[in-house]
Amino acid sequence: VTGHFGTLLTSPDAENWTKHELPLVSSPPAHLFAVASNGSRWIVHAIDEGMLISDDQGQTWTLDPAANLAGFSLDVLWNGSEFVSVGGIFNEDGSEEVEAIATSPDGIDWTYRSLYTGRILYGIGRNDLGYTAVGRDGRVMTSPDAITWTSESSRVTDREIHALTTFGATIVAVGGEGTILTGLDGAAWT
Repeated sequence: VTGHFGTLLTSPDAENWTKHELPLVSSPPAHLFAVASNGSRWIVHAIDEGMLISDDQGQTWTLDPAANLAGFSLDVLWNGSEFVSVGGIFNEDGSEEVEAIATSPDGIDWTYRSLYTGRILYGIGRNDLGYTAVGRDGRVMTSPDAITWTSESSRVTDREIHALTTFGATIVAVGGEGTILTGLDGAAWT
């Protein structure tokens, strides 16, 4: 579990939790929003500091300031061959947060797949049809492969969509003011 001010907790059973001391340098400590694992490596993006990495099931953490994920990761998943991160970055003049989607085989070396095309993204999910990312002002993006992304033209809602999950082929997204959306492909929602 991750949170504000460098909070990172682990548990072997979801009942007993251990708070970890992390090698963060900023004061106050960086916000931690997303955690993912490929089965042997755990990663957590420490905003403006680098990537926290654990190769021992979350028992000890090191900070890799060279991890080249600029901006901030608000959600990340492992797809079987690479990490996929969604979040945001300030646009070129620094006036607004805009979307950033990146992939990495190891959690350190990142390649941006979509950048500066729209609003910040908060969540990502994957089903058999591909990937769906959701965010600010009802922003929805889809991809068949996590490389090529499409902004869905039909506005689902103007409310923020904070998170999503998949169950089989179904995508469930939740957001502001009690918004709950369901769909299959990220383009059509009910």
